[in-house]
Parts: sequence; C-alpha cells; structure tokens
Amino acid sequence: MLPDQYLITGKAESLEAFHEKLDQMLSTYTGIVQYRDKAASDSEFVLKAKLVVSKAHKCQKKVIINQRDHLLDQIRPDGIHFTTNQFMQMESLEFYNDYLCVGACHTLEHILHANKLRFDFIVLCPVFATPSSPKGIPLGWDKFSQLASKADMPVFALGGLNLEQKEIAQQYGAHGIAAIREFWEN
Repeated sequence: MLPDQYLITGKAESLEAFHEKLDQMLSTYTGIVQYRDKAASDSEFVLKAKLVVSKAHKCQKKVIINQRDHLLDQIRPDGIHFTTNQFMQMESLEFYNDYLCVGACHTLEHILHANKLRFDFIVLCPVFATPSSPKGIPLGWDKFSQLASKADMPVFALGGLNLEQKEIAQQYGAHGIAAIREFWEN
C-alpha cells in the first residue's frame, strides 16, 4: 500500500516558517514524507526530524529521514533514504530491517545494486534538470522507462516534476513522483 507521492521537505527561513510549510504540505498532499536538510547540524536535524515525525504520524503519514542513519534511535522515523554514495558501499540492509529503506539511483549499476540490497523502493533521478541536481544529466522519459524496468521494487520519478506529470510518470514505469519544490514550495 505504497502511496504515489513521495514528499521531500525543503528549506525554510526559520523554525516557525518550517512549521508552517510542514503543516501546509501535510494538509495538502498525501504520501510518504522525507525530512531532508543536508546543511543542518545533527542537533538541528534531530529537532526538526522529531517535529516532522510527530506531525506526520498524526496525519497517518510515514516519515523517512535523509542519510543520517546514526540518528535513527533518536528520531524514530519509519525509514531512511540512502544516497547513492552511501548504499553503493553497502553489502546488506540487515541492520535496517525495522525500517523502510529507500535508495537514490541514477544509473543501471545503481539499480542493480539496489535490487541486490532489496530496497523497499527507490527514486530514479533526475528525470529533468533541477536546481538541486545541477550536475545530474537529465534522463528524460525514455531513459527513465528503460532503467525503471530493471528495478525489482517500486520506482519514484524525481527531478523537475509536478503532480500533473504523475500519470505520465506512471505510463513510463514509475509508481509515483517524488519532489521537493512541487510539495514544499507550492
């Protein structure tokens, strides 16, 4: 019963603004929520992640944290999103059996390793160019479809997408879409 929206938090000018954006996102959209803040200190990350978990769970939404597996016990999310650099060095997800495990994939090599690790789902990106992935060469729909067909788990399309493109993404093999700007900034 995986939803077809993977909501990724973005930046906010203050903690109060973060609260407001989070409340708006949770009340407007359905799906799994990823708390992502690559610039935050661990203490700030824990503070905001606990807030996301508390608010999202009240809305019956699951929460994934981005990258910081060393903070799982403090935050108690539903899962973890691994970067490509993280999971390509892993041989097993055995330590994470109690969590939803998500991987960020860009190539066939990444997808094959994600299959081996048996992720719950992956994001495949970037479909289109975005400010948050300036070095990533956009896949486009045809390449996305070719790669997604090799995955043994649900695939979310990420990169320059909006909700109007969800059905198109699904026609090309995506389970749904993942986004920051579409869900956080609108």
